[in-house]
Amino acid sequence: MPLRALVNGVEVIAPTLSETEWEALRAAGGQVILPCCGSEGYLRRSPMGTPHFAHKRGAHCDVEGGETIHHLKAKADIVIACQNAGFIALTEFAGDDWRADVLAVRGSVRVAFEVQWSFLRLEDAIYRQERYARDDVRGCWFFRNPPPQLMRGDNLLAQQDLPIFHLFSNADHTFSLSVNGQLHSLGEVIEALLAGNIRFCDTAQARDEQTLEIVPFTVKCPSCGRPTHVYRADPVLVARCGRQFRTHPLEFRREVLAAVRVLAQEQPHLHFGTPQQRITSAGKKELLFGCAHCGAPIPPEHIEMALYGTQRLLTAERFPVTIQLSRPMTARAAHWCFPDDGAFCCET
Repeated sequence: MPLRALVNGVEVIAPTLSETEWEALRAAGGQVILPCCGSEGYLRRSPMGTPHFAHKRGAHCDVEGGETIHHLKAKADIVIACQNAGFIALTEFAGDDWRADVLAVRGSVRVAFEVQWSFLRLEDAIYRQERYARDDVRGCWFFRNPPPQLMRGDNLLAQQDLPIFHLFSNADHTFSLSVNGQLHSLGEVIEALLAGNIRFCDTAQARDEQTLEIVPFTVKCPSCGRPTHVYRADPVLVARCGRQFRTHPLEFRREVLAAVRVLAQEQPHLHFGTPQQRITSAGKKELLFGCAHCGAPIPPEHIEMALYGTQRLLTAERFPVTIQLSRPMTARAAHWCFPDDGAFCCET
């Protein structure tokens, strides 16, 4: 189902026409030639309302075939977004040994956008991406069903050499893309990519303000035998761009300790001891939870044994606390960075 054709010798890209222009073109009639195979065609509208061209009955085309109405609609939306970004959009563009759903061109910059509505093996996508790179074309892929090798739970791994985004079809016939677990319209992401407002970063940098969950639970002090409180702090932070990432344990960060002291004042039933310092066998200093009664340090292995095989963390009370980080926190977390304020995680 081509989006472009020669109508009376003039190239027409269907999605770029207004409703009035499309209907006027239909009413005017004339010869429609499809560049994919040189066959004659005609104007048509898909069940999703997408204007496009179609082959006349009996035409033979080795290029077109098997395209769904969703694929067609997504390509049309990409064309419009490319033009909004100031690029020329060429549909079903053929290179020496590749064909792009949509090729965005501005000056020497060429970006191929591929909509993968049906199944495609990862190795096939890599092979096609290598052909784009060989011809100095950047390739970007939108998968309805991303390759399972790149999925970690519901999250799609980011790869700089093979930009892939998860594509979702909405009930109103629009499309959304997931970027760092947040949904954006297909057009918004296309325009941001072409404007350089989405960038690959291999590290994530936390926002200054973070909301953490403090999960208190009781353990028996190995020194005095009395119950005391310790806690876990969820080690998941939110990056500048909204991506969540895991970091090293946070329990003894200065900001967290201050928040826990305030929490203990607000929740009188919680009794936390003062953190204690010990020297490890390697000669390094480390902080441990202290007993609220005798002040003795509580070894980490004692806490782990108390939690082992139980549901205590799942059923324990959870208290959200807000902290202000005193210094930047970063961690290795490859992602496509899409910040609201233009402050990319990989910029210091």
